[in-house]
Amino acid sequence: MKRLQTTMFTKGEDTPLFSGVAPKAFLKPFDPQPEPEQTIFPCRCRLCRDTGLVYDASKSRNVPCWCEAGQKKSP
Repeated sequence: MKRLQTTMFTKGEDTPLFSGVAPKAFLKPFDPQPEPEQTIFPCRCRLCRDTGLVYDASKSRNVPCWCEAGQKKSP
């Protein structure tokens, strides 16, 4: 036979869970910090994606891009 819960607390004491008093809640206002703006492409050159090389189908090889990264790779 299952014991009744009233037999667990014989002197009438209650646990905080069943005390009937709501727990204290602290509300922090939502204050987001501004984040740095992000672009779709994190690289400067969309063509070579900062590798400095672009595939040229007419020459069947990679050639330097005209961006800063490509200028560093050009001979």
